[in-house]
Amino acid sequence: MTSLAPAIVLTLFLLGGQEAERAGVSSQVGLPLVMGVLTKAHASGSLAYRGRCDAGPGKRFDFPKLQSPQKVSDDPVAALRQIFSDDQEMRVTRDANGFIRMVEADVPHDLLDVRVRRIAFKDDEDYPPKDVRYFPRDAMWAILSKPEVSAFMRDHQIVRRFDIEDASGRRPTPSPVIPHLPNSLYDVALSEALDNVLRTFPGLWIYENCPSKDGKRVVDFGIYANDPMWSVSSRHDGP
Repeated sequence: MTSLAPAIVLTLFLLGGQEAERAGVSSQVGLPLVMGVLTKAHASGSLAYRGRCDAGPGKRFDFPKLQSPQKVSDDPVAALRQIFSDDQEMRVTRDANGFIRMVEADVPHDLLDVRVRRIAFKDDEDYPPKDVRYFPRDAMWAILSKPEVSAFMRDHQIVRRFDIEDASGRRPTPSPVIPHLPNSLYDVALSEALDNVLRTFPGLWIYENCPSKDGKRVVDFGIYANDPMWSVSSRHDGP
C-alpha cells in the first residue's frame, strides 16, 4: 500500500470550491492521479466518459468524479476503482490484452467502433512526406483524420472540440532503432488503432463525449505516454 502525494490531496482541497458546480474535476487534478497509477504499474489503458467539453480556455478535459484516498492498492485495477469510486457509472476492468479500461456505462461507443481501412503513420508519397511513427500525439491525429472517421462524425452530427493538427514535416525523423509505430495499420476500429499506439508508447488514451446545447455531440481525444513525471510524488501543472 502506498500513500498518495500530499500535494495532490492539497490540490483537490483547494480546487474543491471552484469545481463544485462541475460534473467532475479538472484534468490538472485527475490526470496525475490516473497516470500515476498506470506508470507505477507499467500498464496502459483507456478512459471513456461523458463530460462537459467546456473546461475553459487553455484547459483540456473535465475528468469524471474521483477521489484521492489516503492509501491505494498496489493492484492498478483496484487502485483506479478506489479513485473513481464516487462515479456510479464508472467501470474499471482489465481486458484479455492487459489494457485497463475505465469506461462509464452510459458513454456511447459508436465512434470508437468505426472501422478504418488503412492508417498510414509513414507515407513517402505525401507532400511533404509524412512520418508520425515516433510521436503518439501526432499518430492519434493521423487516426482521427481518416475519411471513415470524418464521415461518421458528419453523418451523426458529432463535432470535435479541437481541430486536427497536421504534423507532416514538422520534425526530423529520429533514429529507426528507437521505438516507433509500424508504417501502416489495416482494417482496425478507431479504438483498436489507439490501442496499437499504446503498444509502442505505453500510457493512456482518453475519449470524452459531451452533449451540446444545440443537440449535437462534442467529443475530445487525448493520449499520454507513461513517464516518471507522472509519479505521484511529482509536480504537474496540467496536460
